[in-house]
Amino acid sequence: MSEPKRHHYLPQHAYLRFFSVNAAGKKVFQYQRGGRPFTTNLRNVGVERSLYSLTDPAGRPNQDLEKLVLSRLDGRTAPIMQRLNQEENQVVLSDDELDVLHNIVTFALLRTPAFRDALRRLGSELIGNPDRFYPTMRAELSALGVPEEKIESHVENALQHVREVASQRDYWLIRVGRLATRTNDALRLKRVELLVVDNEMIVTSDHPVALDYTRGVLDSDLVFPVGSRRVLVMQTATGGGNSVLPIRKISASDARQLNKQTMRHAENFLYAEAAHEKIRRLFDGTIKPTRLTRRT
Repeated sequence: MSEPKRHHYLPQHAYLRFFSVNAAGKKVFQYQRGGRPFTTNLRNVGVERSLYSLTDPAGRPNQDLEKLVLSRLDGRTAPIMQRLNQEENQVVLSDDELDVLHNIVTFALLRTPAFRDALRRLGSELIGNPDRFYPTMRAELSALGVPEEKIESHVENALQHVREVASQRDYWLIRVGRLATRTNDALRLKRVELLVVDNEMIVTSDHPVALDYTRGVLDSDLVFPVGSRRVLVMQTATGGGNSVLPIRKISASDARQLNKQTMRHAENFLYAEAAHEKIRRLFDGTIKPTRLTRRT
């Protein structure tokens, strides 16, 4: 049996179906700057050919990341997303479910074309001008407890690694493990809340996690739409994270402000359960954003 070559960075049944037309889980409205929204099948949304295929030493594609990691994560994501869209007062998560939630948000950020392109640009910058990155790398190594006399060799080894892999097609896949761990660690420190609106449509995008890129994941609040009426907000908090997610109703005006954040972070597309002329006009008024990922 042949392995699937079309890989989704926006999962169909574990994410996009919660924004689908009439909640049927089959089609969604797609918006693009300068064009009119139209319906399309979920299988055609947020998809790239062989996105998660690593190249093995013999030059053959290896699908293990898709089969053993991301497909399994999407399978565990779907029931949690269902609860996020159905519970009325609060969502109580076990430690394991909370870990899945952090992974949902992590990979909603790290899988996107925008993040992957920014990561490649960052690798190119690092190769072209490593002096700019020495202080940051030295500080990170020192925080990890690396002895001062060994930091220089570690920095050079890190630079050499980037030089070797940054030009490869697999660069994002090679880096994703470390990036996922660091992002997850940052998310565990945040307070999570679900915001619900009754009379306004929530939209999502091809870059669904909105944050302040000048501050990075650790120091920024995150906004992550989880359904056509619900938004997950993860806020920086000195008290640490929470496994009991309160659900709070918000006004249509507040929902529109959250939609504007999603629009500003969108790369090329918005997705929603319906076509609204006002959303189309607002999206047309935005520009493709410049990403800063250095502190992510």
